[in-house]
Amino acid sequence: MDRIVEKLRELGADFAFVGRPVHFFVAGDDFYVDLLFCHVMQFRDVIEELKTGKFQPEYPGKLGFYISVVDDRIRLATQPSHKSVSSSHNAAQRLHSS
Repeated sequence: MDRIVEKLRELGADFAFVGRPVHFFVAGDDFYVDLLFCHVMQFRDVIEELKTGKFQPEYPGKLGFYISVVDDRIRLATQPSHKSVSSSHNAAQRLHSS
């Protein structure tokens, strides 16, 4: 919980924690977003995928998929269309830098 509070401070004012992990069922398969935050005034979502190890070329594609799913499934019908913001962190590096 301390790390979530730290992340909210890092993101700034008007952000809310949505969940971890956040489950989506798409075309018969289960997918999980590691961390999901929302900017409540701008209707923007922040998706964080925590990875350990070396960067893999498929990571950006997976984030793009998650952005589409979050935009389609989380955004309320009354909210303006928006694009989510995503980031991918090497969890091992973040743990060692704290």
